[in-house]
Amino acid sequence: MGLWAIEERESGVLIGLCGLEHIPWQAFFTPAVEIGWRLSAPWQGKGLAREAAETVLTFGFDSLGLSRVVSVTTPANKASWGLMERLGMQKIGEFDHPGLPERHPLAPSTWPMKALRRVGAT
Repeated sequence: MGLWAIEERESGVLIGLCGLEHIPWQAFFTPAVEIGWRLSAPWQGKGLAREAAETVLTFGFDSLGLSRVVSVTTPANKASWGLMERLGMQKIGEFDHPGLPERHPLAPSTWPMKALRRVGAT
């Protein structure tokens, strides 16, 4: 478990991270394992996050034997929302993120977080 470095194949330059982590806070869908990713701006929109996420999901389901993986984002994060859908994840609801301070720009009163999940093959 953890977020792993993503490097560009040709140069070995660090371009972001992707991986699986246990969610440490409580929500209606926890306990759960979350997939997450971050790419540096120059590398976004090139399909690299999808490639990394598909690899991580395969590892999670096939090697770790996970039965489901979740991901969370805000409605404003259209790029991540779209990637989650392209990965076959389905919306399971909205929730107030307990880890955000009251005056944070993404605090519950401003943006309910979107939760999605993908279930492994049976």
